[in-house]
Amino acid sequence: MLQTAIYTYGRAVDKLDAELEAAELRFTYAGIKENTALDDGRRATAQKIAALKRRLAERKAHPGERLADFETQLRGEFEQLVKSFFKDPLSK
Repeated sequence: MLQTAIYTYGRAVDKLDAELEAAELRFTYAGIKENTALDDGRRATAQKIAALKRRLAERKAHPGERLADFETQLRGEFEQLVKSFFKDPLSK
């Protein structure tokens, strides 16, 4: 009777160890799978942020370019105005 109880207990312990090991493997696999999904999400978000930063930089660059063009145009017109204002009266 004692031998049977010890044998039954041993089998139950072995079965429990096997189930715990299988559960640990399932959780490890699920964790790896979840981490991969999270990493993919992080990468996608980082790419979106980088794209938005590029677009913002492009938008910031355009007004500067327009300002530089305006400044060049204004400078040319101002120089023409100055030349016409200080024109040598004898050169007519």
